[in-house]
Amino acid sequence: MYKIITFSLVFCLAASLTIQAQKEHAVDLHVSIADAIPISFAQLVGSASYESKSGYIIGVGYHLKNGRNSFLTGLDFGHYSYNSSWIDGYGMEQHSTEPIIVSLLTVPLNYSRELRYRFNFGLGPFLGIELNPVRDGFDLQTGVGFNLFLQKRFRLGEKFELGITPELKLHSIIPTTWERYHRKMLEANLRISLHKVL
Repeated sequence: MYKIITFSLVFCLAASLTIQAQKEHAVDLHVSIADAIPISFAQLVGSASYESKSGYIIGVGYHLKNGRNSFLTGLDFGHYSYNSSWIDGYGMEQHSTEPIIVSLLTVPLNYSRELRYRFNFGLGPFLGIELNPVRDGFDLQTGVGFNLFLQKRFRLGEKFELGITPELKLHSIIPTTWERYHRKMLEANLRISLHKVL
């Protein structure tokens, strides 16, 4: 955990030094609908399978902009729900009676580049902290992940903008708990955000 925090602080410092001539600050409120599935980079025979039921994200963001370059951070809360199924010792398929819930706080540390026609492309790491880590059958998602996104902005007057953003996230690429076949959440979401230039 110490290495993750150190990495995050170094990344923030480097980004803030890169954008020294700060021309614009902005904050945003956003909400996303999300779909996420657990994946493993090794094929697991006989393990449980998971079906996404629902997911959403709410959060706040901060933007530090210099010309066409921006540093983005903030705080997001994500809630994900899954049904699980597995084959028991008798070869019968069993299903979970209650959904598995994953709740995450994430702090993005992203770089964004403004393209033509008010499009922005961004990517970077994020720190994820799971709020309900005690649970059977689903690997802990606390750790460093990576995301990329493409955002379209629409002006709503002089100080406000509306953003529509499809985004991909891979959680827990660098997990805090090392397991041999760690399943990581691969997430796709669509975010709607309201931005205010300060």
